[in-house]
Amino acid sequence: MLKMEETTIKEIFNTLKEDIIYGLALRRKQNIKQIFKKYIDVANIENIILICPERNWIISTKKLDIPIKIISNTEEKKLTEISKEYLIYKECLKIKIPNRFSLERSILKNEFTYRTRTLTCKIIFIISRNKLEGALYNTAYIALIISIIATTIASTIALIMIRKTILPLKIISKQIKKISFGQLEELDKEFLYGGTKEVKELAESFNHMVMALKHKEEEVRKEIQGYIDELEQKNIALKNTIKQLKESQDQLIQAEKLAGLGIIAAGIAHEINNPLQVISGFCEILLYKTKDPKTREKLIKIKEHTEDIKQIVKSLSEYSKKEKKQEYINIIESIDAAIETVRLSKKVSINIEFIKKFQNGKLIIMGKKSEIQQIFVNLFINAAQAMKGKGKIFIIGEKQNNHIKIIVKDTGPGIPKEIRNSIFDPFFTTKEPGEGTGLGLNIVYRIITKYQGRIRVLDNDPGAVFEIIFPSAGSKTQSSPETQSLGE
Repeated sequence: MLKMEETTIKEIFNTLKEDIIYGLALRRKQNIKQIFKKYIDVANIENIILICPERNWIISTKKLDIPIKIISNTEEKKLTEISKEYLIYKECLKIKIPNRFSLERSILKNEFTYRTRTLTCKIIFIISRNKLEGALYNTAYIALIISIIATTIASTIALIMIRKTILPLKIISKQIKKISFGQLEELDKEFLYGGTKEVKELAESFNHMVMALKHKEEEVRKEIQGYIDELEQKNIALKNTIKQLKESQDQLIQAEKLAGLGIIAAGIAHEINNPLQVISGFCEILLYKTKDPKTREKLIKIKEHTEDIKQIVKSLSEYSKKEKKQEYINIIESIDAAIETVRLSKKVSINIEFIKKFQNGKLIIMGKKSEIQQIFVNLFINAAQAMKGKGKIFIIGEKQNNHIKIIVKDTGPGIPKEIRNSIFDPFFTTKEPGEGTGLGLNIVYRIITKYQGRIRVLDNDPGAVFEIIFPSAGSKTQSSPETQSLGE
Protein backbone atom coordinates (compact mmCIF):
# COMPACT_ATOMS: atom_id res chain seq x y z
CA MET A 1 0.00 0.00 0.00
CA LEU A 2 2.84 2.43 0.90
CA LYS A 3 4.55 1.71 -2.42
CA MET A 4 1.37 2.60 -4.26
CA GLU A 5 1.08 5.80 -2.19
CA GLU A 6 4.69 6.77 -3.05
CA THR A 7 4.04 6.17 -6.75
CA THR A 8 0.88 8.33 -6.67
CA ILE A 9 2.65 11.22 -4.89
CA LYS A 10 5.56 11.08 -7.35
CA GLU A 11 3.08 11.45 -10.21
CA ILE A 12 1.43 14.42 -8.44
CA PHE A 13 4.87 16.01 -7.93
CA ASN A 14 5.70 15.61 -11.64
CA THR A 15 2.37 17.29 -12.46
CA LEU A 16 3.04 20.19 -10.08
CA LYS A 17 6.68 20.74 -11.08
CA GLU A 18 6.10 23.03 -14.07
CA ASP A 19 3.57 25.21 -12.18
CA ILE A 20 5.95 25.51 -9.21
CA ILE A 21 8.87 26.52 -11.45
CA TYR A 22 6.67 29.08 -13.17
CA GLY A 23 5.47 30.55 -9.83
CA LEU A 24 9.00 30.71 -8.40
CA ALA A 25 10.39 32.46 -11.46
CA LEU A 26 7.64 35.13 -11.29
CA ARG A 27 7.63 35.35 -7.48
CA ARG A 28 3.97 34.45 -7.26
CA LYS A 29 3.51 32.82 -3.87
CA GLN A 30 -0.28 32.98 -3.97
CA ASN A 31 -0.45 31.19 -7.29
CA ILE A 32 1.64 28.35 -5.88
CA LYS A 33 -0.51 28.18 -2.75
CA GLN A 34 -3.72 28.04 -4.82
CA ILE A 35 -2.29 25.20 -6.92
CA PHE A 36 -1.36 23.27 -3.74
CA LYS A 37 -4.92 23.60 -2.35
CA LYS A 38 -6.30 21.74 -5.36
CA TYR A 39 -4.43 18.59 -4.29
CA ILE A 40 -5.47 18.55 -0.63
CA ASP A 41 -7.31 15.28 0.20
CA VAL A 42 -6.10 13.78 -3.09
CA ALA A 43 -4.24 10.49 -2.42
CA ASN A 44 -4.66 11.10 1.35
CA ILE A 45 -2.63 14.40 1.20
CA GLU A 46 -3.20 16.51 4.31
CA ASN A 47 -0.91 19.42 3.43
CA ILE A 48 1.67 20.56 0.81
CA ILE A 49 4.60 22.76 1.82
CA LEU A 50 7.21 24.59 -0.30
CA ILE A 51 10.41 25.74 1.42
CA CYS A 52 12.74 28.09 -0.51
CA PRO A 53 15.64 29.30 1.73
CA GLU A 54 17.08 31.75 -0.90
CA ARG A 55 13.84 33.76 -0.83
CA ASN A 56 12.82 32.97 2.74
CA TRP A 57 9.62 31.42 1.47
CA ILE A 58 7.58 28.85 3.38
CA ILE A 59 4.34 28.27 1.53
CA SER A 60 1.82 25.99 3.27
CA THR A 61 -1.84 25.38 2.48
CA LYS A 62 -2.60 24.85 6.19
CA LYS A 63 -1.19 25.84 9.55
CA LEU A 64 1.95 23.85 10.38
CA ASP A 65 1.54 21.49 13.35
CA ILE A 66 5.02 20.03 12.89
CA PRO A 67 8.27 22.00 13.29
CA ILE A 68 9.95 22.97 10.01
CA LYS A 69 13.24 21.56 11.29
CA ILE A 70 11.76 18.06 11.62
CA ILE A 71 10.17 18.30 8.20
CA SER A 72 13.39 19.51 6.53
CA ASN A 73 15.58 16.75 7.98
CA THR A 74 13.55 13.83 6.61
CA GLU A 75 14.90 11.58 3.84
CA GLU A 76 14.11 12.56 0.24
CA LYS A 77 12.02 10.54 -2.21
CA LYS A 78 10.80 8.16 0.46
CA LEU A 79 7.58 8.02 2.47
CA THR A 80 8.75 8.59 6.07
CA GLU A 81 6.84 8.29 9.32
CA ILE A 82 7.26 11.39 11.57
CA SER A 83 4.43 10.79 14.03
CA LYS A 84 1.48 8.57 14.77
CA GLU A 85 -0.69 10.85 12.66
CA TYR A 86 1.46 11.83 9.70
CA LEU A 87 3.81 10.50 7.02
CA ILE A 88 6.06 12.78 4.94
CA TYR A 89 7.28 12.56 1.36
CA LYS A 90 9.93 15.11 0.26
CA GLU A 91 11.30 16.07 -3.16
CA CYS A 92 14.11 18.53 -3.95
CA LEU A 93 13.61 20.97 -6.86
CA LYS A 94 16.39 23.05 -8.44
CA ILE A 95 15.64 25.75 -11.04
CA LYS A 96 17.74 28.34 -12.82
CA ILE A 97 16.30 31.85 -13.14
CA PRO A 98 17.91 34.96 -14.69
CA ASN A 99 19.45 37.60 -12.42
CA ARG A 100 17.06 40.52 -12.35
CA PHE A 101 19.66 43.31 -12.72
CA SER A 102 21.63 41.39 -15.33
CA LEU A 103 18.41 40.85 -17.30
CA GLU A 104 17.44 44.56 -17.19
CA ARG A 105 20.90 45.58 -18.27
CA SER A 106 20.85 43.13 -21.18
CA ILE A 107 17.50 44.48 -22.38
CA LEU A 108 18.50 48.19 -22.07
CA LYS A 109 21.83 47.71 -23.83
CA ASN A 110 20.43 45.27 -26.37
CA GLU A 111 22.75 42.55 -25.13
CA PHE A 112 21.10 39.18 -24.94
CA THR A 113 23.54 37.62 -22.54
CA TYR A 114 22.60 37.49 -18.90
CA ARG A 115 23.54 35.63 -15.77
CA THR A 116 21.42 33.07 -13.98
CA ARG A 117 21.23 31.84 -10.43
CA THR A 118 20.00 28.53 -9.03
CA LEU A 119 17.15 28.27 -6.55
CA THR A 120 16.96 25.10 -4.46
CA CYS A 121 13.51 24.34 -3.07
CA LYS A 122 11.93 21.50 -1.14
CA ILE A 123 8.42 20.26 -1.86
CA ILE A 124 6.95 18.39 1.11
CA PHE A 125 3.76 16.30 1.07
CA ILE A 126 2.20 15.54 4.45
CA ILE A 127 0.08 12.37 4.37
CA SER A 128 -2.67 11.61 6.90
CA ARG A 129 -2.14 8.17 8.43
CA ASN A 130 -5.84 7.90 9.36
CA LYS A 131 -6.95 8.55 5.79
CA LEU A 132 -4.35 6.12 4.47
CA GLU A 133 -5.41 3.35 6.85
CA GLY A 134 -9.06 4.04 6.06
CA ALA A 135 -8.34 3.69 2.36
CA LEU A 136 -6.43 0.49 3.04
CA TYR A 137 -9.33 -0.87 5.12
CA ASN A 138 -11.84 0.04 2.41
CA THR A 139 -9.69 -1.65 -0.23
CA ALA A 140 -9.31 -4.81 1.86
CA TYR A 141 -13.04 -4.82 2.65
CA ILE A 142 -13.97 -4.49 -1.02
CA ALA A 143 -11.47 -7.20 -1.96
CA LEU A 144 -12.95 -9.50 0.70
CA ILE A 145 -16.48 -8.91 -0.55
CA ILE A 146 -15.42 -9.56 -4.13
CA SER A 147 -13.57 -12.72 -3.03
CA ILE A 148 -16.65 -14.04 -1.17
CA ILE A 149 -18.90 -13.34 -4.13
CA ALA A 150 -16.44 -14.96 -6.57
CA THR A 151 -16.06 -18.02 -4.33
CA THR A 152 -19.82 -18.41 -4.05
CA ILE A 153 -20.28 -18.15 -7.82
CA ALA A 154 -17.42 -20.56 -8.48
CA SER A 155 -18.82 -23.08 -5.96
CA THR A 156 -22.27 -22.89 -7.52
CA ILE A 157 -20.87 -23.38 -11.01
CA ALA A 158 -18.71 -26.25 -9.76
CA LEU A 159 -21.73 -28.01 -8.22
CA ILE A 160 -23.68 -27.60 -11.44
CA MET A 161 -20.70 -28.88 -13.47
CA ILE A 162 -20.30 -31.88 -11.17
CA ARG A 163 -23.94 -32.78 -11.44
CA LYS A 164 -24.42 -32.10 -15.14
CA THR A 165 -20.99 -32.88 -16.58
CA ILE A 166 -18.41 -34.54 -14.35
CA LEU A 167 -20.59 -37.36 -13.01
CA PRO A 168 -21.81 -38.34 -16.50
CA LEU A 169 -18.22 -38.21 -17.76
CA LYS A 170 -17.12 -40.57 -14.97
CA ILE A 171 -19.81 -43.03 -16.07
CA ILE A 172 -18.56 -42.78 -19.67
CA SER A 173 -14.98 -43.28 -18.42
CA LYS A 174 -15.98 -46.52 -16.65
CA GLN A 175 -17.67 -47.74 -19.83
CA ILE A 176 -14.50 -46.96 -21.83
CA LYS A 177 -12.43 -49.04 -19.36
CA LYS A 178 -14.86 -51.92 -19.86
CA ILE A 179 -14.35 -51.60 -23.62
CA SER A 180 -10.58 -51.87 -23.10
CA PHE A 181 -11.25 -55.30 -21.50
CA GLY A 182 -13.44 -56.34 -24.41
CA GLN A 183 -16.85 -55.63 -22.78
CA LEU A 184 -18.85 -53.72 -25.41
CA GLU A 185 -21.86 -52.32 -23.53
CA GLU A 186 -24.09 -49.36 -24.44
CA LEU A 187 -25.10 -46.62 -21.99
CA ASP A 188 -28.61 -46.66 -20.45
CA LYS A 189 -31.20 -44.53 -22.26
CA GLU A 190 -32.08 -42.78 -18.96
CA PHE A 191 -28.50 -41.57 -18.76
CA LEU A 192 -28.73 -40.09 -22.27
CA TYR A 193 -31.29 -37.54 -21.08
CA GLY A 194 -29.91 -36.74 -17.61
CA GLY A 195 -27.05 -34.35 -18.44
CA THR A 196 -26.35 -31.27 -20.50
CA LYS A 197 -26.91 -31.08 -24.24
CA GLU A 198 -23.23 -31.73 -24.88
CA VAL A 199 -23.20 -34.75 -22.53
CA LYS A 200 -26.26 -36.17 -24.30
CA GLU A 201 -24.55 -35.78 -27.66
CA LEU A 202 -21.40 -37.40 -26.24
CA ALA A 203 -23.40 -40.32 -24.84
CA GLU A 204 -25.22 -40.87 -28.14
CA SER A 205 -21.88 -40.78 -30.00
CA PHE A 206 -20.50 -43.26 -27.47
CA ASN A 207 -23.35 -45.70 -28.14
CA HIS A 208 -22.84 -45.35 -31.89
CA MET A 209 -19.15 -46.09 -31.36
CA VAL A 210 -19.97 -49.21 -29.31
CA MET A 211 -22.26 -50.50 -32.07
CA ALA A 212 -19.60 -49.78 -34.71
CA LEU A 213 -16.98 -51.59 -32.59
CA LYS A 214 -19.21 -54.64 -32.30
CA HIS A 215 -19.62 -54.80 -36.08
CA LYS A 216 -15.90 -54.16 -36.56
CA GLU A 217 -15.03 -56.90 -34.08
CA GLU A 218 -17.02 -59.42 -36.08
CA GLU A 219 -15.36 -58.29 -39.30
CA VAL A 220 -11.89 -58.44 -37.71
CA ARG A 221 -12.51 -61.95 -36.39
CA LYS A 222 -13.47 -63.12 -39.86
CA GLU A 223 -10.48 -61.30 -41.37
CA ILE A 224 -8.07 -62.78 -38.80
CA GLN A 225 -9.39 -66.26 -39.49
CA GLY A 226 -8.78 -65.64 -43.17
CA TYR A 227 -5.22 -64.54 -42.39
CA ILE A 228 -4.68 -67.65 -40.26
CA ASP A 229 -5.81 -69.89 -43.11
CA GLU A 230 -3.62 -67.96 -45.54
CA LEU A 231 -0.62 -68.18 -43.20
CA GLU A 232 -1.06 -71.92 -42.87
CA GLN A 233 -0.99 -72.23 -46.63
CA LYS A 234 2.05 -69.99 -46.86
CA ASN A 235 3.73 -71.99 -44.08
CA ILE A 236 3.29 -75.15 -46.15
CA ALA A 237 4.66 -73.31 -49.20
CA LEU A 238 7.58 -72.02 -47.09
CA LYS A 239 8.46 -75.53 -45.93
CA ASN A 240 8.51 -76.64 -49.56
CA THR A 241 10.71 -73.66 -50.43
CA ILE A 242 13.14 -74.45 -47.61
CA LYS A 243 13.32 -78.04 -48.87
CA GLN A 244 14.13 -76.75 -52.35
CA LEU A 245 16.73 -74.36 -50.91
CA LYS A 246 18.46 -77.19 -49.08
CA GLU A 247 18.49 -79.23 -52.26
CA SER A 248 20.08 -76.34 -54.19
CA GLN A 249 22.42 -75.20 -51.41
CA ASP A 250 25.50 -76.08 -53.44
CA GLN A 251 24.50 -73.51 -56.03
CA LEU A 252 24.17 -70.80 -53.35
CA ILE A 253 27.96 -70.75 -52.79
CA GLN A 254 28.37 -68.79 -56.00
CA ALA A 255 25.28 -66.68 -55.20
CA GLU A 256 26.62 -65.80 -51.73
CA LYS A 257 29.95 -64.92 -53.33
CA LEU A 258 28.21 -62.52 -55.71
CA ALA A 259 26.09 -61.11 -52.83
CA GLY A 260 29.27 -60.36 -50.84
CA LEU A 261 30.76 -58.87 -53.95
CA GLY A 262 27.66 -56.71 -54.33
CA ILE A 263 28.16 -55.32 -50.77
CA ILE A 264 31.81 -54.60 -51.47
CA ALA A 265 31.78 -53.30 -55.05
CA ALA A 266 28.21 -52.72 -56.23
CA GLY A 267 27.95 -51.55 -59.80
CA ILE A 268 31.42 -52.70 -60.92
CA ALA A 269 31.16 -54.39 -64.36
CA HIS A 270 33.44 -55.37 -67.17
CA GLU A 271 32.27 -52.34 -69.19
CA ILE A 272 34.56 -50.22 -66.96
CA ASN A 273 37.52 -51.52 -68.95
CA ASN A 274 36.47 -49.69 -72.15
CA PRO A 275 36.48 -46.12 -70.70
CA LEU A 276 39.62 -47.00 -68.75
CA GLN A 277 41.36 -47.92 -72.01
CA VAL A 278 40.26 -44.62 -73.54
CA ILE A 279 41.53 -42.63 -70.51
CA SER A 280 44.82 -44.53 -70.54
CA GLY A 281 45.23 -43.99 -74.29
CA PHE A 282 44.64 -40.25 -74.04
CA CYS A 283 47.14 -40.07 -71.17
CA GLU A 284 49.75 -41.75 -73.40
CA ILE A 285 49.07 -39.28 -76.24
CA LEU A 286 49.20 -36.26 -73.91
CA LEU A 287 52.40 -37.54 -72.28
CA TYR A 288 53.97 -37.83 -75.74
CA LYS A 289 52.95 -34.30 -76.72
CA THR A 290 53.40 -32.45 -73.40
CA LYS A 291 56.77 -31.16 -72.24
CA ASP A 292 55.62 -29.21 -69.15
CA PRO A 293 56.90 -31.12 -66.05
CA LYS A 294 53.92 -30.28 -63.85
CA THR A 295 51.43 -31.36 -66.50
CA ARG A 296 53.36 -34.56 -67.15
CA GLU A 297 53.37 -35.30 -63.41
CA LYS A 298 49.58 -34.96 -63.25
CA LEU A 299 49.12 -37.15 -66.35
CA ILE A 300 51.37 -39.83 -64.87
CA LYS A 301 49.23 -39.83 -61.69
CA ILE A 302 46.07 -40.21 -63.79
CA LYS A 303 47.60 -43.14 -65.64
CA GLU A 304 48.71 -44.78 -62.39
CA HIS A 305 45.23 -44.50 -60.89
CA THR A 306 43.76 -45.89 -64.11
CA GLU A 307 46.01 -48.93 -63.79
CA ASP A 308 44.88 -49.31 -60.16
CA ILE A 309 41.24 -49.41 -61.27
CA LYS A 310 42.10 -52.00 -63.93
CA GLN A 311 43.74 -54.14 -61.27
CA ILE A 312 40.66 -53.88 -59.00
CA VAL A 313 38.33 -54.93 -61.81
CA LYS A 314 40.67 -57.77 -62.70
CA SER A 315 40.79 -58.90 -59.07
CA LEU A 316 37.00 -58.91 -58.82
CA SER A 317 36.68 -60.79 -62.10
CA GLU A 318 39.11 -63.45 -60.90
CA TYR A 319 37.24 -63.70 -57.59
CA SER A 320 33.91 -64.24 -59.37
CA LYS A 321 35.38 -66.73 -61.87
CA LYS A 322 34.66 -70.40 -61.20
CA GLU A 323 37.69 -72.65 -61.75
CA LYS A 324 37.25 -76.14 -63.13
CA LYS A 325 40.33 -77.78 -61.56
CA GLN A 326 42.29 -77.55 -58.36
CA GLU A 327 45.88 -76.34 -58.21
CA TYR A 328 48.67 -75.62 -55.78
CA ILE A 329 47.81 -72.46 -53.82
CA ASN A 330 49.89 -70.33 -51.48
CA ILE A 331 47.25 -69.65 -48.85
CA ILE A 332 49.04 -66.40 -47.88
CA GLU A 333 48.34 -65.03 -51.37
CA SER A 334 44.67 -66.00 -51.07
CA ILE A 335 44.47 -64.18 -47.72
CA ASP A 336 46.11 -61.07 -49.22
CA ALA A 337 43.67 -61.16 -52.16
CA ALA A 338 40.73 -61.51 -49.73
CA ILE A 339 41.96 -58.50 -47.72
CA GLU A 340 42.27 -56.41 -50.90
CA THR A 341 38.78 -57.50 -51.97
CA VAL A 342 37.26 -56.56 -48.60
CA ARG A 343 39.07 -53.24 -48.61
CA LEU A 344 37.27 -52.30 -51.82
CA SER A 345 34.25 -51.50 -49.66
CA LYS A 346 34.68 -48.39 -47.52
CA LYS A 347 31.37 -49.23 -45.87
CA VAL A 348 32.77 -52.55 -44.51
CA SER A 349 36.42 -51.72 -43.88
CA ILE A 350 36.61 -47.98 -43.30
CA ASN A 351 38.47 -48.36 -39.97
CA ILE A 352 39.54 -52.02 -40.06
CA GLU A 353 43.22 -52.84 -39.54
CA PHE A 354 44.51 -56.21 -40.75
CA ILE A 355 47.49 -57.64 -38.82
CA LYS A 356 49.19 -60.68 -40.42
CA LYS A 357 51.74 -63.06 -38.90
CA PHE A 358 52.95 -66.06 -40.92
CA GLN A 359 55.64 -68.61 -40.12
CA ASN A 360 57.24 -68.31 -43.56
CA GLY A 361 56.49 -66.95 -46.99
CA LYS A 362 54.63 -70.01 -48.31
CA LEU A 363 51.84 -72.14 -46.90
CA ILE A 364 50.89 -74.42 -49.80
CA ILE A 365 47.61 -76.33 -50.07
CA MET A 366 45.68 -77.88 -52.96
CA GLY A 367 42.43 -76.22 -53.99
CA LYS A 368 40.69 -73.54 -56.06
CA LYS A 369 41.74 -69.93 -55.60
CA SER A 370 38.22 -68.46 -55.67
CA GLU A 371 36.89 -70.88 -53.04
CA ILE A 372 39.87 -70.45 -50.70
CA GLN A 373 39.63 -66.69 -51.13
CA GLN A 374 35.89 -66.83 -50.42
CA ILE A 375 36.53 -68.51 -47.05
CA PHE A 376 38.52 -65.51 -45.82
CA VAL A 377 36.31 -62.90 -47.52
CA ASN A 378 33.29 -64.27 -45.60
CA LEU A 379 35.21 -64.42 -42.30
CA PHE A 380 36.61 -60.88 -42.74
CA ILE A 381 33.20 -59.40 -43.66
CA ASN A 382 31.56 -61.09 -40.63
CA ALA A 383 34.29 -59.72 -38.35
CA ALA A 384 34.04 -56.20 -39.83
CA GLN A 385 30.25 -56.17 -39.40
CA ALA A 386 30.52 -57.46 -35.81
CA MET A 387 33.00 -54.65 -35.01
CA LYS A 388 30.72 -52.14 -36.77
CA GLY A 389 33.47 -51.15 -39.17
CA LYS A 390 36.09 -50.27 -36.53
CA GLY A 391 38.70 -52.59 -35.02
CA LYS A 392 41.48 -55.07 -35.81
CA ILE A 393 41.54 -58.45 -37.53
CA PHE A 394 44.49 -60.76 -36.77
CA ILE A 395 45.52 -63.53 -39.22
CA ILE A 396 48.12 -65.99 -37.91
CA GLY A 397 49.39 -68.89 -40.08
CA GLU A 398 51.89 -71.70 -39.59
CA LYS A 399 52.72 -75.18 -40.83
CA GLN A 400 52.43 -78.06 -38.33
CA ASN A 401 53.73 -81.42 -39.65
CA ASN A 402 51.36 -82.25 -42.53
CA HIS A 403 48.85 -79.50 -41.77
CA ILE A 404 48.44 -75.76 -42.24
CA LYS A 405 46.84 -73.94 -39.27
CA ILE A 406 45.26 -70.51 -39.74
CA ILE A 407 43.88 -68.43 -36.83
CA VAL A 408 41.47 -65.55 -37.63
CA LYS A 409 40.40 -63.39 -34.70
CA ASP A 410 38.99 -59.91 -34.21
CA THR A 411 38.44 -57.28 -31.50
CA GLY A 412 34.64 -57.40 -31.70
CA PRO A 413 32.11 -58.51 -29.07
CA GLY A 414 32.83 -62.21 -29.63
CA ILE A 415 30.46 -65.17 -30.02
CA PRO A 416 28.34 -66.27 -27.01
CA LYS A 417 28.92 -69.87 -25.93
CA GLU A 418 25.27 -70.79 -26.27
CA ILE A 419 25.23 -70.25 -30.04
CA ARG A 420 28.70 -71.54 -31.01
CA ASN A 421 27.34 -74.94 -31.98
CA SER A 422 24.80 -73.32 -34.32
CA ILE A 423 26.77 -70.68 -36.23
CA PHE A 424 27.72 -73.07 -39.07
CA ASP A 425 24.11 -74.21 -39.58
CA PRO A 426 22.47 -73.00 -42.80
CA PHE A 427 20.30 -69.90 -42.42
CA PHE A 428 21.37 -69.31 -38.80
CA THR A 429 22.07 -65.61 -38.20
CA THR A 430 22.05 -63.09 -35.35
CA LYS A 431 21.95 -60.09 -37.71
CA GLU A 432 19.00 -57.80 -38.28
CA PRO A 433 16.56 -58.80 -41.07
CA GLY A 434 17.97 -57.84 -44.45
CA GLU A 435 21.60 -57.74 -43.27
CA GLY A 436 22.50 -61.40 -43.80
CA THR A 437 21.23 -64.70 -45.20
CA GLY A 438 22.78 -66.98 -42.57
CA LEU A 439 24.77 -68.82 -45.26
CA GLY A 440 28.18 -67.12 -44.98
CA LEU A 441 29.69 -69.35 -42.28
CA ASN A 442 27.87 -72.41 -43.60
CA ILE A 443 29.59 -71.89 -46.97
CA VAL A 444 32.94 -71.46 -45.17
CA TYR A 445 32.35 -74.75 -43.34
CA ARG A 446 31.38 -76.60 -46.53
CA ILE A 447 34.39 -75.38 -48.52
CA ILE A 448 36.83 -76.26 -45.71
CA THR A 449 35.39 -79.75 -45.17
CA LYS A 450 35.44 -80.28 -48.94
CA TYR A 451 39.25 -80.06 -48.77
CA GLN A 452 39.40 -82.48 -45.80
CA GLY A 453 39.96 -79.51 -43.47
CA ARG A 454 38.16 -78.48 -40.31
CA ILE A 455 37.11 -75.25 -38.62
CA ARG A 456 36.13 -74.60 -35.03
CA VAL A 457 35.34 -71.64 -32.77
CA LEU A 458 37.73 -71.03 -29.88
CA ASP A 459 37.12 -68.99 -26.73
CA ASN A 460 36.75 -65.23 -27.30
CA ASP A 461 40.08 -63.34 -27.26
CA PRO A 462 38.63 -60.70 -26.89
CA GLY A 463 36.43 -61.10 -29.99
CA ALA A 464 35.60 -64.15 -32.12
CA VAL A 465 38.43 -66.62 -32.77
CA PHE A 466 38.29 -69.17 -35.62
CA GLU A 467 40.84 -71.97 -36.04
CA ILE A 468 41.15 -73.45 -39.56
CA ILE A 469 43.17 -76.60 -40.33
CA PHE A 470 44.06 -77.57 -43.93
CA PRO A 471 46.08 -80.57 -45.06
CA SER A 472 49.28 -79.28 -46.62
CA ALA A 473 49.93 -79.99 -50.30
CA GLY A 474 51.30 -83.49 -50.80
CA SER A 475 49.99 -84.92 -47.53
CA LYS A 476 48.01 -88.16 -47.58
CA THR A 477 44.82 -86.45 -46.39
CA GLN A 478 44.97 -83.73 -49.09
CA SER A 479 42.54 -84.11 -51.99
CA SER A 480 43.99 -84.86 -55.38
CA PRO A 481 43.80 -82.17 -58.13
CA GLU A 482 41.02 -84.14 -59.74
CA THR A 483 38.68 -83.64 -56.74
CA GLN A 484 35.39 -82.26 -57.98
CA SER A 485 34.28 -78.75 -57.02
CA LEU A 486 31.63 -78.12 -54.36
CA GLY A 487 28.18 -78.94 -55.67
CA GLU A 488 29.41 -80.87 -58.70
